[in-house]
Amino acid sequence: MKPRLFISAVTAELAHTRQLVANVLSRPGYDPVWQDIFGTEPGDLRQMLRGQIDGCDGLIQIIGRGYGAEPPAVDPQFDRVSYTQFEFLYAQSRGKKTWLIFADDGCTRDRPLDQLDLPRDPSHPDPAAYQAERRALQESYRQQLQKSNHLWHRAANDTELELKIERLKDEFAQLRRQFSAWQRNVKRNLVAALVLLAVVAGGVLWVVNMTHSVAKQLAEHKPELIREQFRKQIEKTYEKEIAEADTLTDWQKRDAAKKAVAELRDRNLSQLDEFV
Repeated sequence: MKPRLFISAVTAELAHTRQLVANVLSRPGYDPVWQDIFGTEPGDLRQMLRGQIDGCDGLIQIIGRGYGAEPPAVDPQFDRVSYTQFEFLYAQSRGKKTWLIFADDGCTRDRPLDQLDLPRDPSHPDPAAYQAERRALQESYRQQLQKSNHLWHRAANDTELELKIERLKDEFAQLRRQFSAWQRNVKRNLVAALVLLAVVAGGVLWVVNMTHSVAKQLAEHKPELIREQFRKQIEKTYEKEIAEADTLTDWQKRDAAKKAVAELRDRNLSQLDEFV
């Protein structure tokens, strides 16, 4: 498994640029994740996006001029937002590490600006007003981010964008270290689970002579037992750390600690099947 980074961008405008970022991230061993949204998909995609982002270690948003497709209803937490805006705001609300890169006009666009954010219905009575409204929503979003305390970067063209991602690798490396620490902890728990299963099965000699091949064989034949042991261990650790967080007297620190514990639990559970 590799640390996963969600790449957020308006597909109709910046699919090429997003792929460029994904290529840069793949070289040092990150797993880039994104969702192509064109606005023609049926239903509400927010729950699907929540699941994808929850399973990632961080999010990079490439911000252009396009607003993109939006959910069928106003979001109760973030008000009226496009799916791309929702991706960043949701990741931030979940305490994910996030990076913002403004792609200037020199960066490759998949469509010209005047072809973005038009109504899908060709018989729309006023496509210009429809486009202008969404353009204004995107410009407001851009200004809010630039005025916020969140660090952001600007790329004048594709080459500069690639260099920006290269220079951010030190920050991405922190995610790799956190991921490696989690992976080592999971492996220790795996050994404990295998030992427990061996004892329960009556194979006491397996505990003495256990090797990698035995562990692999056991995992191949009893994945459901391994998965259940891990799930119990993750939940047990979560309950212990929540109890410790409840002892904090400062309510802000207490809430922040409980939020971090819950996010770690959710991430571990989301990666459990892949690990097993």
